[in-house]
Amino acid sequence: MIFLGIAVVMGAAAASEALLRANEYDQAAYQGRGRNRRTVLPCQRVGTLEVEVLEGPHGNTVDLADALVDVVELGTYAYSLGNGRLVIFWLTPGTYTIRARKEWYAPDAGATQAAVQVDNGRTTRITLRLESMHFHLHVDADRDGAVDDSRTGISSWAWGDGNKGTVILCNNDDDGAPHAGAPDNAANDTDINTAADLTDIAPLDLRREGRGTAALPHGWSMRLAVSGANQNNIRVFDLRTGAGTEVIGPNTVADYQIPNVAVNGHARLEMGMEALRYAGTGFTGAIELTMTMSKPATGYSAHFRTNTTYSEKAKVRVAPWMVFHHRDTAAMVYVADRGGQNAAFRNDLQAMANTAGLP
Repeated sequence: MIFLGIAVVMGAAAASEALLRANEYDQAAYQGRGRNRRTVLPCQRVGTLEVEVLEGPHGNTVDLADALVDVVELGTYAYSLGNGRLVIFWLTPGTYTIRARKEWYAPDAGATQAAVQVDNGRTTRITLRLESMHFHLHVDADRDGAVDDSRTGISSWAWGDGNKGTVILCNNDDDGAPHAGAPDNAANDTDINTAADLTDIAPLDLRREGRGTAALPHGWSMRLAVSGANQNNIRVFDLRTGAGTEVIGPNTVADYQIPNVAVNGHARLEMGMEALRYAGTGFTGAIELTMTMSKPATGYSAHFRTNTTYSEKAKVRVAPWMVFHHRDTAAMVYVADRGGQNAAFRNDLQAMANTAGLP
């Protein structure tokens, strides 16, 4: 339970100021000696308000660091304390509108409950619900084939076992329809080539904090981008399924705005990546992805923080092209069986493989 306190409204301004000072004193007492300690003016009629702030329909408690709760009619507000709790305020008996807001949470204007009745000598309890709009960029930075829950180290890339850095494949095999007979990363192939192509697609997630699924508020946006120089080196797909289609790449854009319809109803967006070329002249093989969240700079209380954008980056690298040197030691010999067309060649090769002790 999260407890909120709002200054008492009194007929005399001096009395109101005195009680507000008493509340300020009690904020410290609340942390050290429990919530039942109260300082009130003699003969003052007051009621207590307790507010719980939960995450959307799922019921997780919202971390109230930097949250703001206010009584709309009074303009009186309270930030959370360092331990995540809010202090108790007292209100003169009456009906109030209570609002809770937190940065990067929806509703943008705050979760509000009107007609909250506060009675003398009684405690009123209400619940307000916010949903997180704070998304994060997740990739397979530890190179184990699965998207990492941790985002530590994703903005850098290092060679070697135990180091971090996402690897994506140059998807130049042919997994068939809808572009059979051409490499899967051909210039005009803007789709994931059925489920058979998925093993060549590197995973990328945009994950929301908490378990909310609400759409972005009006005016908010989420973008995913690569540099213009890398637009022709990578293809990013909107889905990580056989129905995925290019949203970043040579046929679309370098800076993609995630449509709200993709956010609404989802706690995460599962996307995919493929490389269009190997490292070579003019391209080191390294590509940086940037996710940016933005919201309007208007509509906030002067007491509320107004950070209107944040970005997260992930660095990926194309797996290098590797071939065997002609002097490498062979472990197995393969040859195509073309029947009578290469029977003599296969017989000669088999004799040499037997001499070398190779299967």
